[in-house]
Amino acid sequence: MCGPSKPRNAPAGDLVAIIRPLLTEASARLTQRGLEPCRLLFTKTPTGQIVAELRAEEAEDMEQFSQRRLDVVIHKYEMRESLQQEHQGITDPSSIFDQFSILPGTIPGAVLSETKGSNALDLTVGEHGVVGRPVYIVDDQGQSLGRGIIGWN
Repeated sequence: MCGPSKPRNAPAGDLVAIIRPLLTEASARLTQRGLEPCRLLFTKTPTGQIVAELRAEEAEDMEQFSQRRLDVVIHKYEMRESLQQEHQGITDPSSIFDQFSILPGTIPGAVLSETKGSNALDLTVGEHGVVGRPVYIVDDQGQSLGRGIIGWN
């Protein structure tokens, strides 16, 4: 979590996490192929709202998100316990930095959400920022489907 608060020549507020699938029963149930690699994008709107979008490379892969609620779970830091438990779901609430649900969006290829709670996500590096933090996509049964690290877009 060290480094400048934002890189040179990067628009303020644009972050990405490349979500790689975890090989679990839950991800295999999501589609026949499992969770495909996707991007979780964080953008700050002109009104200051944080929007998270889950995007797949192919339009047909977006179908895996269209019929269900998925949760985004951002951890404070990567813990050995988390690595051991990522196939069983996220179980330690004290390691969670923030979490919110993503719901099927009205725009093809996007799933939109607002963050829960009184504090908006801080799209910077540092104690209160999300850059460099591990993020998981979790299904409605609490099973981790995919994992990534939040970085600059």
